[in-house]
Amino acid sequence: MEGDAATGTRPLPKGKCASCSKMVSKSNMAKHRKLCGKKKPPKTRKVINRESYARHKVKILNKRFEQRTFDRFRRLEVAREKLVKLRDMPLDVEPIKTREWHPEPSSSVVHGISQDPYLFAYSLKALKERCKKLYRVGPSMVEWPKFYKAVM
Repeated sequence: MEGDAATGTRPLPKGKCASCSKMVSKSNMAKHRKLCGKKKPPKTRKVINRESYARHKVKILNKRFEQRTFDRFRRLEVAREKLVKLRDMPLDVEPIKTREWHPEPSSSVVHGISQDPYLFAYSLKALKERCKKLYRVGPSMVEWPKFYKAVM
């Protein structure tokens, strides 16, 4: 702390460091010698490991990448072998029959839009989204008056 005439404090006695010739206060001289190089504090394991990681970072990360790539490749090989075994096995599943598109009868409410399958699918999707938004359930779970309100 420097001397100040207004507060009446005296300046701290200073001495010159022998190795770096800096002016350092006498009370901080021991600490300064440690920093200056006469006595170096021992490095902790944390500091040593951090420096080692910084030096070998690229090598470490490349090794991890290679290990991950090798593991993925090994898993793909196992999956490929399973697929080859499954490909030779016959399937006991019958294909699902698709239905032809038939428009609704003229007495139905949705007769007009049922003439075009794409328009019908679009309107059903819009109705489903609207029911989800208004009532937080699908159209099949909504009572008739609410369903009619959602349609209109």
